[in-house]
Amino acid sequence: MRSHGAGDFACHHLLVCHAEEDSNHVQLLSALDIARGLLATSSVDVCKEAAEVAKQSVDKVMKLRSDVPSCALADSLGDALDTLHSAKQNCVLAIPSAGEGDAKLECTVVGGAVTPADALRAISENVNCRNMSVAKWLHRSGISPEDRFVCSDASLAEAAALMSKGGLHHLLVEEPSRSKIVGVLSALDIVRAIAGAYQKTLGDMEGSSS
Repeated sequence: MRSHGAGDFACHHLLVCHAEEDSNHVQLLSALDIARGLLATSSVDVCKEAAEVAKQSVDKVMKLRSDVPSCALADSLGDALDTLHSAKQNCVLAIPSAGEGDAKLECTVVGGAVTPADALRAISENVNCRNMSVAKWLHRSGISPEDRFVCSDASLAEAAALMSKGGLHHLLVEEPSRSKIVGVLSALDIVRAIAGAYQKTLGDMEGSSS
């Protein structure tokens, strides 16, 4: 997942094939599954790297708000999904209005987030994405912005708990003062942090053995 994240499209899922079983029998591993695993390991002494990552603060691994695309709540869901695809991202922030200056955008209230899960649900529900506004879609989904809120100084273990509870791959990161959204944390960001910790350990081991 970490290596795929360096390409054009970040990958939140992997197909897992068991070597000793039928190659046609595969299972799906998601970044959210790994985030849930981090939550489990943070409470027991199982893995040093995972325990260290679990204690890291959200702001150390999140994407800055300026790096996340946005759309207007009045835009159609189709427009939001187009933005998702053209930006090659897995999250688009929905704000009251778009097209303002970058400085103003970073202080604008966030009304929610559109992710690939919305695309799948819209397809399964046969929704006309061009005739459905983002605001109406988010209201219909039942997921409020507050459901996705996590404080920037919260630990990754706390963030993983929120993701696990809500079945959410993306959280909106707010300042400790709760005055504005400063970034987005995805389950894949947590995976990257874990992978980075393992890579560092392997590098240290190789360095000490040479």
